[in-house]
Amino acid sequence: VVFKSIAKLTAGQSGFLASFMPRLADGFETAGAHLNLSLVGRDGSAAFFDAAAPWRLTAVARHFIAGLQRYCPALTLLFLPNLNSYKRMQGVSFAPRVNAWGIDNKTCAWRVVNRDAALTRLECRLPGADVHPHLALAAVLAAGRRGIAEGGRCGLLLIEPFSWSRIVKRCGAVI
Repeated sequence: VVFKSIAKLTAGQSGFLASFMPRLADGFETAGAHLNLSLVGRDGSAAFFDAAAPWRLTAVARHFIAGLQRYCPALTLLFLPNLNSYKRMQGVSFAPRVNAWGIDNKTCAWRVVNRDAALTRLECRLPGADVHPHLALAAVLAAGRRGIAEGGRCGLLLIEPFSWSRIVKRCGAVI
């Protein structure tokens, strides 16, 4: 919030306009505010990484993702607070359009990067540049914590980048 104010003031003094709109106009790239989360256990080890587990994710990580997917509709209210926020999800962009997770897949709402234990993280890719960062972080942590407490199962996993045209070819129509 402070950064945005300083950026706008500095840009204005130089004769420029700093915009934090998620989608300025058609033809422009969209602006997201991705949250990167890592969890460390009491012993200092990465709580999301297990080399022997499916997808190299611990049960804690899978439950955390399940919580994010379960509460995604409610989280969307915080992540996309304005009409322009939803415009970011249209047209050609890497903005996630489905409540799915994937390993190093930039088209997913919940991207897992887990090449090694020290760098393992979960990236929340839904928020636009107009999100309130403190509310978004609190909401993600609460949803993930609920997922761990409830022991939920992960939902849709995207193995390859998401594409509406591929779905239309496969299904004949978009539902």
